[in-house]
Amino acid sequence: MDIYLNGAGFENKGAEAMAYTAAAELGRRIPGARFHVKAPGGSAALPAGAGFLPVSGRRRATAADLAALCRAVVRRPFLALLLLRQRRRALFFERLGRLDACVDISGFALGDAWGAGSARRCAALFRYLKSCGRRCVFLPQAWGPFTDRGVARGAVRTIACADLAFARDRRSFEYLTSIPGIARRKIRRACDIAFLFRDAGAEAGARILAGRGIAGPIVGIVPNMRVYERSEGTEQANVYIRLLADVARFVRTRLTAVPLLLPHEVRPGDGAARDDRFLCRLVQECAGGPDAAPALTDAATAAELKAIIGRCDMLVASRYHSIIAALSHRVVPVALGWSHKYAELLQDAGIAHLAFDIGRAAAADVLACVREAYERRTELGRTIDANVRGMERSAEDALDATSRVLTERE
Repeated sequence: MDIYLNGAGFENKGAEAMAYTAAAELGRRIPGARFHVKAPGGSAALPAGAGFLPVSGRRRATAADLAALCRAVVRRPFLALLLLRQRRRALFFERLGRLDACVDISGFALGDAWGAGSARRCAALFRYLKSCGRRCVFLPQAWGPFTDRGVARGAVRTIACADLAFARDRRSFEYLTSIPGIARRKIRRACDIAFLFRDAGAEAGARILAGRGIAGPIVGIVPNMRVYERSEGTEQANVYIRLLADVARFVRTRLTAVPLLLPHEVRPGDGAARDDRFLCRLVQECAGGPDAAPALTDAATAAELKAIIGRCDMLVASRYHSIIAALSHRVVPVALGWSHKYAELLQDAGIAHLAFDIGRAAAADVLACVREAYERRTELGRTIDANVRGMERSAEDALDATSRVLTERE
C-alpha cells in the first residue's frame, strides 16, 4: 500500500517526529506499506536513509505525466480549473491520486489563524483524493476555532471527504463538531501520536550534552518563531524575547541550574534564516551571552532532541511537540503558548496550571510558576506519569483505527 503523509516535514522537529512515528507505527500495522511525502526538491530534500519516497509537482513533467493529467481532467472536470491556474499543483494532485491513501499529520492546519485560503486549498486536495476513491484519515491534531465563515466552510468540505478525523484535545473536538453541517460521525478524540515517537536513547542525549560541556541541573528553554511573530516589538525589544531572557536569568541565578536553549525549527543553511536559532541568539544577547544561556544550535534530529529533553530537569517551552517529548519522559514542562492546544495538552496531563497564554502572561507569574514547577518536579512527575500512560494508549488506539480504515475493503 502506498500512503501519502500530508503535512510531513523535516525542518520543524515536531513535524519530523510525526512523520517518523506515522511511518513506523502504520508500517508495523500494514506490512509492506510505503510512505510518500511532499518534497519539491526530490529525494535530495529528504533525510538520508529516512525511507520516505518523494512526491512533487515541480519535477519535470514527462509525456506520461501529461497524458495521465489529461485523463484525470476528463474524469474530474474541476481539476481543469486548477490546471489553468496552477499547472504544478494540478500535476501534484494527479500524482497523489495514483497512491492508495492519504494520512494527514499536519498537526494544526485548519482554524481561524490560518485563514480561509488555507482552508479552501485543504478542501480542494481532499476533494480530489476522494474523487479518486482514496481513503483519507486525519491523525490527531488541533482544530479551530472556526468563527470565520470561510474557514468553517472549508472544514466542513474537508471532513466530508475524510473517512476519519481525530481531534487531539477537548476544545478542538468541540470547535470541530459544533460547525453546522459537519459530518460529526467521522470525528473522534485521541491523543497525539508523537507520544509514541522513539528517541535516540538516554546515552545519546547524555553524550551530546557532555560534548558541549553542559552538566548539572538543566532547564531546557524551547522558543517558537510563531509566538515571536505574534508578540509586540522586534528583536531584543520583543516582549516574548524579554520574557525568555528573564526565564534564563532566573534559572541561572535563582535555581542555580543551566538554562539550555533548544531550537525546534531549523532551516537549511548557515543559520542566517529566521528560524528558532535566530530567537536563541536574541535571548542570549538579552540574558548575558552564550555562556549565560548556552544553545544547542547544531543540526540535530528530532530523535536526538527528544533524548536531550529527557536529560533535562524541567522544560519551559513554546513548541507543542517539545512539550510532548517532555511529558513522554515525565519531565515537567511550563508552556508559553499562542493557541488553545498548549493549555489543553497540559490539562490532559493533569498540570493545567503550568500553561500560559503568551498574550496574557505576566513575567512575575511565569517566573513564580517556573520556581514552583522546578521545586515540585518529583511530585509533578508522578502526576504526569499517572495521566500520560492513558494518553499513550489513546494514540495507539487512533493508529489501530486508522490502519483498519485504510485496509478495509469496500
